[in-house]
Amino acid sequence: MLAYQSNRCYLYLRFQQFVARRLLSSIIIMMWDTLVRPVYLEILESFNYIIYDSACLAGFFGVYEMRLPYNKL
Repeated sequence: MLAYQSNRCYLYLRFQQFVARRLLSSIIIMMWDTLVRPVYLEILESFNYIIYDSACLAGFFGVYEMRLPYNKL
């Protein structure tokens, strides 16, 4: 009887750990979707703008003509 009760207690504790893990992972996913991901995408977008602006400036100052001679038609 005692072994059955301890086994049941062990299974219940394992079930609690499983539920807590699932709950924690869903909370982390929700936090990622609401807090981290938009900021991360904003940072990536700003880097994209920086690269694009530097490429436009390089084209404006004629760096691309130096690197790519086939641009001169």
